[in-house]
Amino acid sequence: MYLAIVGERCPDSAVGKLLSLPDVSDVIKLPADRQIAEPIADHPDSLICIFENKLYAHSEYAKSALRELSYICEKASLELCPVDCERSCRYPLDCGFNVLILPDLHQLIGRKKSLCEPLKSFCTANTNQGYAGCTALYAGGTVITADPSIKAASQAFGIPVYSISGNDISLPGYNEGFIGGAGGSFDKTVCLFGSPEYSQSAREVKDFCKRNSLSLICLEDAPLTDRGGVKFVEIKKW
Repeated sequence: MYLAIVGERCPDSAVGKLLSLPDVSDVIKLPADRQIAEPIADHPDSLICIFENKLYAHSEYAKSALRELSYICEKASLELCPVDCERSCRYPLDCGFNVLILPDLHQLIGRKKSLCEPLKSFCTANTNQGYAGCTALYAGGTVITADPSIKAASQAFGIPVYSISGNDISLPGYNEGFIGGAGGSFDKTVCLFGSPEYSQSAREVKDFCKRNSLSLICLEDAPLTDRGGVKFVEIKKW
């Protein structure tokens, strides 16, 4: 069973669809972090990093979201690790926790210069893209992305890459969003904040899922939208 972690602005209809999945026991909405830009202030991929049984978050955010983070850690047997680092709404000071996790290899891909200290040492593939977690979706042992630097870093690991157009993903407040922020995956399931009916990128992900025998769950009947992704974390305590 899994917890699904989303931002506080995630639509109730999407939360309902997540809760309807037999492998999802609960959905946790993360409150916004007022230290970063409003359009991404509640985005899980910018707020936390869960890696090797630890949940990393900025120390100030860990205080303001203590109830939610403590609940996640309790259910998933994680250690909460608050981190003191410079943080603001200016890039790259807003992406200290924004990494692409390769769980099969126990590795991280990210922009080392941007990452908080604890994560730098785990990052063995450096990329020019500071929003590494936003720009790629890891599913079925494959990195799905439109970003060339993420492709290069993934291929350096020998990880298969599935390229998408990625130019039709909405992120309110910005010109465009990214595929990692528009979904999430666990086991043999991929979830998207949007539908292939409205989006070429979603149709490309649908084709990928079909080829790889993965289930695609559309959380919204709408164009593909970057909401900071869905983080699925396995429950260890019952």
